[in-house]
Amino acid sequence: MVCVLGRLSSGQVSETERQSFSWKGARCIHCKGHHNESECPVFASQKVFAQLQDVGTGFQGNAPTPFVGRYGYPDVHVGLLSITHQVPDAHLYDAPREWASQEYRIPQIVGYRSSLLNSRFDANVRNLQAPFLDVAQEIAMAARPPDVEVELRDRPSVQMITDPYVPPTGPVAELQKALLTSNPHVKTRVERAVSDTDLKSRDALVSLYDHGIDENQLSRLLSVGTLGVGHNRKLVPTRWSITAVDDTLGKQELARVRDESNLMNHAVYFGSYLGNNYLLLFFPEPWSYELFETFVPASRGDEFQYSTYF
Repeated sequence: MVCVLGRLSSGQVSETERQSFSWKGARCIHCKGHHNESECPVFASQKVFAQLQDVGTGFQGNAPTPFVGRYGYPDVHVGLLSITHQVPDAHLYDAPREWASQEYRIPQIVGYRSSLLNSRFDANVRNLQAPFLDVAQEIAMAARPPDVEVELRDRPSVQMITDPYVPPTGPVAELQKALLTSNPHVKTRVERAVSDTDLKSRDALVSLYDHGIDENQLSRLLSVGTLGVGHNRKLVPTRWSITAVDDTLGKQELARVRDESNLMNHAVYFGSYLGNNYLLLFFPEPWSYELFETFVPASRGDEFQYSTYF
């Protein structure tokens, strides 16, 4: 695999090897992809949506995460992504790190995310006193998904909303009322960072990450306006908060890598998850990097695509 990937980046690959990277088998009847029904994300979401057809205008369940949209910025939609009933493993509905460590497949992940009802309300990014925003902030701060009681203006619209940069969500409805019915457990360091209105968001993110708060919760905290110097705090669309957290933590780690780049020997690492293959080569020399990406065609007959970054 490593040898093939190396030759893919230079275009030196046989047709047999090229075909081995394409989906095998007949096309799925649901999405026309080259996989069987059990691996189809569309079929997984359809099964979940069928179970949500009977959801009325109110429910009690768990709320794993908030979601802040970006359309209409600075006037945006803020959603409470909730499970419409109480489940013991509610944290798995928004747990990218655990999905990867346990090697969850795409249908499992889509099934979890499609079960999250997006009960949303309108807010301006500068108005941190908007109704229901305090509930969204409590959910973001919680170490485990708290119990919530939700009332909706109308029955939810059962449609799958996807985005190339954030996980999918399930049905959407306008929020009428939201109430936490359990006391959220908030880790002490998170509570301190949120209450410290003199602490810059960058310093808060780095400190929390160094003390075991994963990047997924950090993006939640940043998105609902709970980090940073007081007068600078605002809502950040979830898509942007993910990028901001990754960029901040990446720069912090890069400083450490630069300091240690001459202390290691040659090393090779290889990993693969959800159809993405990673080959990392390390050399003991002054810091620099080259990134090669190969995009496998979505269907037979399409061309391979390549890109290079320095």
